[in-house]
Amino acid sequence: MKIAVIVCLLLVLLCILVQYLLARLHKKEFDDFYKNYVAYGHFVPPYVVFADNLGVLGTSLKAKWFLWILRGRKIKTQRNKWLDKKTYDFVQEHASKKLQSWIRLDLTLLIYQGIFLFLAEALILLINNEIIS
Repeated sequence: MKIAVIVCLLLVLLCILVQYLLARLHKKEFDDFYKNYVAYGHFVPPYVVFADNLGVLGTSLKAKWFLWILRGRKIKTQRNKWLDKKTYDFVQEHASKKLQSWIRLDLTLLIYQGIFLFLAEALILLINNEIIS
Protein backbone atom coordinates (compact mmCIF):
# COMPACT_ATOMS: atom_id res chain seq x y z
CA MET A 1 0.00 0.00 0.00
CA LYS A 2 2.92 2.33 0.61
CA ILE A 3 3.75 2.00 -3.07
CA ALA A 4 0.25 3.21 -3.93
CA VAL A 5 0.85 6.33 -1.81
CA ILE A 6 4.14 6.96 -3.59
CA VAL A 7 2.47 6.48 -6.98
CA CYS A 8 -0.28 8.96 -6.04
CA LEU A 9 2.26 11.54 -4.94
CA LEU A 10 4.29 11.02 -8.11
CA LEU A 11 1.12 11.55 -10.15
CA VAL A 12 0.51 14.81 -8.27
CA LEU A 13 4.04 15.93 -9.08
CA LEU A 14 3.57 14.92 -12.71
CA CYS A 15 0.36 16.96 -12.92
CA ILE A 16 2.16 19.95 -11.40
CA LEU A 17 5.01 19.60 -13.88
CA VAL A 18 2.66 19.32 -16.87
CA GLN A 19 0.63 22.27 -15.58
CA TYR A 20 3.80 24.36 -15.20
CA LEU A 21 5.14 23.45 -18.64
CA LEU A 22 1.82 24.22 -20.33
CA ALA A 23 1.58 27.52 -18.46
CA ARG A 24 5.05 28.46 -19.68
CA LEU A 25 4.10 27.42 -23.21
CA HIS A 26 1.03 29.69 -23.21
CA LYS A 27 2.48 32.47 -21.05
CA LYS A 28 2.98 35.10 -23.75
CA GLU A 29 -0.40 34.56 -25.38
CA PHE A 30 -2.18 34.51 -22.01
CA ASP A 31 -0.37 37.65 -20.82
CA ASP A 32 -1.24 39.49 -24.04
CA PHE A 33 -4.86 38.38 -23.75
CA TYR A 34 -5.02 39.50 -20.11
CA LYS A 35 -3.47 42.90 -20.92
CA ASN A 36 -6.05 43.43 -23.68
CA TYR A 37 -8.83 42.36 -21.32
CA VAL A 38 -7.73 44.94 -18.75
CA ALA A 39 -7.05 47.61 -21.39
CA TYR A 40 -10.63 47.32 -22.68
CA GLY A 41 -11.82 48.08 -19.15
CA HIS A 42 -13.48 44.78 -18.31
CA PHE A 43 -14.12 43.89 -14.69
CA VAL A 44 -11.22 42.25 -12.84
CA PRO A 45 -11.96 40.88 -9.34
CA PRO A 46 -9.46 41.60 -6.55
CA TYR A 47 -8.27 37.99 -6.31
CA VAL A 48 -7.30 38.03 -10.01
CA VAL A 49 -5.29 41.21 -9.45
CA PHE A 50 -3.61 39.49 -6.49
CA ALA A 51 -3.02 36.36 -8.59
CA ASP A 52 -1.47 38.50 -11.33
CA ASN A 53 1.20 39.56 -8.83
CA LEU A 54 2.01 35.95 -7.90
CA GLY A 55 3.52 35.12 -11.27
CA VAL A 56 3.38 31.43 -12.19
CA LEU A 57 1.59 30.53 -8.95
CA GLY A 58 -1.29 32.83 -9.82
CA THR A 59 -1.72 31.65 -13.38
CA SER A 60 -4.27 28.99 -12.44
CA LEU A 61 -6.35 31.51 -10.47
CA LYS A 62 -6.45 33.86 -13.44
CA ALA A 63 -7.22 30.97 -15.78
CA LYS A 64 -10.11 29.89 -13.56
CA TRP A 65 -11.65 33.38 -13.81
CA PHE A 66 -11.57 33.20 -17.58
CA LEU A 67 -12.89 29.64 -17.54
CA TRP A 68 -15.97 30.84 -15.67
CA ILE A 69 -16.47 33.47 -18.35
CA LEU A 70 -15.89 30.98 -21.17
CA ARG A 71 -18.50 28.67 -19.68
CA GLY A 72 -20.99 31.53 -19.48
CA ARG A 73 -21.27 31.41 -15.70
CA LYS A 74 -23.37 34.27 -14.36
CA ILE A 75 -20.97 36.29 -12.20
CA LYS A 76 -22.03 38.90 -9.68
CA THR A 77 -19.63 41.86 -9.56
CA GLN A 78 -21.41 44.03 -6.98
CA ARG A 79 -24.52 43.91 -4.85
CA ASN A 80 -27.06 44.08 -7.69
CA LYS A 81 -24.72 44.13 -10.67
CA TRP A 82 -23.68 41.25 -12.89
CA LEU A 83 -20.78 40.84 -15.28
CA ASP A 84 -21.48 42.63 -18.55
CA LYS A 85 -22.33 40.62 -21.68
CA LYS A 86 -19.57 42.53 -23.50
CA THR A 87 -17.05 40.82 -21.21
CA TYR A 88 -18.32 37.36 -22.16
CA ASP A 89 -18.22 38.31 -25.84
CA PHE A 90 -14.71 39.75 -25.51
CA VAL A 91 -13.32 36.59 -23.95
CA GLN A 92 -15.01 34.35 -26.55
CA GLU A 93 -13.72 36.47 -29.44
CA HIS A 94 -10.21 37.33 -28.26
CA ALA A 95 -9.11 34.08 -26.66
CA SER A 96 -7.84 31.73 -29.35
CA LYS A 97 -9.13 28.16 -29.43
CA LYS A 98 -5.69 27.01 -28.32
CA LEU A 99 -5.77 29.35 -25.32
CA GLN A 100 -9.33 28.31 -24.46
CA SER A 101 -8.39 24.64 -24.49
CA TRP A 102 -5.38 25.33 -22.26
CA ILE A 103 -7.60 27.23 -19.79
CA ARG A 104 -9.93 24.23 -19.62
CA LEU A 105 -7.02 21.78 -19.28
CA ASP A 106 -5.51 23.81 -16.44
CA LEU A 107 -8.61 23.22 -14.31
CA THR A 108 -8.65 19.54 -15.24
CA LEU A 109 -5.05 19.18 -14.03
CA LEU A 110 -5.96 20.91 -10.75
CA ILE A 111 -8.84 18.48 -10.26
CA TYR A 112 -6.54 15.51 -10.86
CA GLN A 113 -4.04 16.91 -8.36
CA GLY A 114 -6.78 17.16 -5.75
CA ILE A 115 -7.99 13.63 -6.42
CA PHE A 116 -4.52 12.12 -6.18
CA LEU A 117 -3.70 14.11 -3.02
CA PHE A 118 -6.96 13.01 -1.40
CA LEU A 119 -6.31 9.39 -2.37
CA ALA A 120 -2.74 9.52 -1.00
CA GLU A 121 -3.95 11.05 2.27
CA ALA A 122 -6.72 8.47 2.64
CA LEU A 123 -4.25 5.65 2.06
CA ILE A 124 -1.83 7.14 4.60
CA LEU A 125 -4.61 7.34 7.19
CA LEU A 126 -5.63 3.75 6.51
CA ILE A 127 -2.02 2.57 6.80
CA ASN A 128 -1.44 4.52 10.04
CA ASN A 129 -4.60 3.13 11.61
CA GLU A 130 -3.48 -0.35 10.53
CA ILE A 131 -6.71 -0.96 8.63
CA ILE A 132 -4.64 -2.03 5.65
CA SER A 133 -0.98 -2.88 5.44
